[in-house]
Order: sequence, then C-alpha cells, then structure tokens
Amino acid sequence: MIKRAALSLALACGLAHAATPADWSALVDQVQPSVVNIEAYQPYPVSSRMWSLPGVHRTWLTNVFDWLRVQLDDQKAKKDPEARKAEGAGFFIESSGVILTASHVVDGAEKVFVSLADGRRFQADLVGLDEAADIGVLRVRTGKAAAVHFPALTPAAMTTVKVGQPVLAFGSPLGNSHSVSAGIISAKREDNNFLARDTFLQTDTPITFGNSGGVLVNSQGQAVGVVSYGAESGGVSFLVPIDRALRVAQSLMQGERQALACRAVFTTGKALQGIQS
Repeated sequence: MIKRAALSLALACGLAHAATPADWSALVDQVQPSVVNIEAYQPYPVSSRMWSLPGVHRTWLTNVFDWLRVQLDDQKAKKDPEARKAEGAGFFIESSGVILTASHVVDGAEKVFVSLADGRRFQADLVGLDEAADIGVLRVRTGKAAAVHFPALTPAAMTTVKVGQPVLAFGSPLGNSHSVSAGIISAKREDNNFLARDTFLQTDTPITFGNSGGVLVNSQGQAVGVVSYGAESGGVSFLVPIDRALRVAQSLMQGERQALACRAVFTTGKALQGIQS
C-alpha cells in the first residue's frame, strides 16, 4: 500500500514537472518582442489618479482627495513633465502595430509612447477605450518607414485555459520595463463587481503598478489575458480574458474604421463642392 502511494506521488510529481518548464528563458525570448512598455503623459500628475484606479472603491471622500491632489500637484506638473508620466504595458495583436492594453493606463493621456524590447521607441495614437472592460487599443505611428511589421501574439483558446496551469506575466512593474514573473491560473470566475457580465481570470502571479495592460501567456507563448489590477493585499491579481479583450478591441477598431470612412466622405464632398463652385 505504501509503495503504491509512493508510486502515485512520483507519477503526479512527474506530470507536474512535465507541464511546467524548468527553464522559461526560451519562452521569454519568444514573447518579449511582442510586448511594449507604455509611457502615457497625463495633463496632471499621476499621483492624483490613484483613486481612479480599478478596484478602488469610490466615495465622496475619495472624490475630495482626487480634487485636492490635482490642485496641489498642478504646479509640480508644469515644472516636471516626468511627474505626469504613467507607465504600463501592452502587446501587439496585429503586425501593423495595433496594441492591446488596459484602459486605465492610457485614459486621459495627452501623448503616448511605446518602447520595444529591442530599444525602438514610437509614439502611439489612441484608437479607443472601453472603461467598463478596462481595455484600450493603441496604434503605433510608424511615420514614413515602409513595411514595418511587429510580432503579434497568438491568442489562447479559452476552453484550454484551466485552473492550475502555469503562466508568465510580462510588464513593467514599478518602471522596470520588460520584466517577467511566473505563477498559475488561480481561478476562472463569473460576474465580479469590476469585470461584470463576463468571466474573468485570477492569478497568483506577482502584479504591481506598471504591470497593468501587460499580457499573461501560457507555456506555449499564447496570450491568455490582459493584466487589469492586483489586490492591495497582494497574491491575487485579475485579468480580462483574451477572448473578451479581443472582442472589445475589434469593436473599438471598427469604430475607428467607421470614423475614417466618414472623414473620407466628408473630405471628398468638400473637394467636389469646391470644384463645382
């Protein structure tokens, strides 16, 4: 009986070892080129936004603190542009330069810059935000550079995402760009207050300020979710599942395409009117 129990334990350990890479470095090399560090310059100091972060319960008192922080830090922001810089992460979902991130990273930003692991830095335009889903979409400005392609991540099928699976989180915690941390999928839940109406993912992967908008990948390097926020107590972090995030992103990009089409029709109409007159 003891031998049988020992054999079962050994087999279980062997399976666990086989499912979790002993060395993540190859996976990091595979995923890192698709991840970007985001610098979002706000019109006011970043410290004044802390009460607006997801997961922070808002009351009349937090609103008062919000207002006071903006007033007190206004002069500091004018003297020091770095005080207005919020940092986070994102990742490419299209090779043309479309980036998925968390909405609270770029919400209200006047200028956004993204830095790649190879050292390249680009300005990015905001395509759209969905605050309820905490999803934002950016598009890299490539200027006159021809045929610039970026490595987009492949999304994981959510039916294959299981509790207990090993995952890696890519982001820029506390300003340390292109950092990596490991953990597991802790839970798949429904209808929490922040990510209402949809499944959200929970992980024990260490998450802190700067990780927001980063990607969680499985052992195949496929995107599992978008990092949203971590609990103040630590050890628990929440993500928007990649399938929901991509649905939201497609909707935001569709809105961008419709706006561009309307602008083209308006411009053409004005040009024709000018010719006729």
